Amino acid sequence: KTVVEEMAEEAALVDSLAEISVIFGAASEWEVGSAVKRVRNARKVMLSRENEAITYILENKLDSKSGLEYRAFEELVDNSPKFKDSLYRYIDDADSLKAKNAMSLIASTGDSLLIEPIRSLLNRELYVTSCLSCLGAIPSDRSVDILREYVSSPVERFRYITARSLLGIKTPAAKSLLREMKEDRSFLVQSLIRSIKDTDR
Repeated sequence: KTVVEEMAEEAALVDSLAEISVIFGAASEWEVGSAVKRVRNARKVMLSRENEAITYILENKLDSKSGLEYRAFEELVDNSPKFKDSLYRYIDDADSLKAKNAMSLIASTGDSLLIEPIRSLLNRELYVTSCLSCLGAIPSDRSVDILREYVSSPVERFRYITARSLLGIKTPAAKSLLREMKEDRSFLVQSLIRSIKDTDR
């Protein structure tokens, strides 16, 4: 990099004392090219102001549809047990986006404590596709047991997500159950099952 480019990057760094909304905005920018340093710096500042960031996100951003904002959420949940714990309050929120984002973020950490709240949501037939998808990020026999109930679902989408989650879990029990779906009438499910055959015969 030239001196001018480095100076431009330094000048673009967010002020660590700026409003938390400004910090979060910078942390949610597209991390590419000259913005990489700015985004990483903003995320570091966001983590250093953990409590403010958590409050701001929960009050203003948890219902976001933005993939870039979601990446900033992931940075926080990966480094802040407090943020992860606070998300549990939202997994059966009436706002489906808040609920789904909260669930997905917790699941991304592999936290098995999420399994029973997911079981509760499924019992009430709430956010079924999100619940089934999240189980795929939690490699546990309990996840497999719950997914087993959807192997023969009349809803193709549920069966496909079940198969995808089993593929993600990768335990012997999950692979065994996935093989039981080999006669599934869905082309999408068949495609997923074929993807494990070469390596796991």
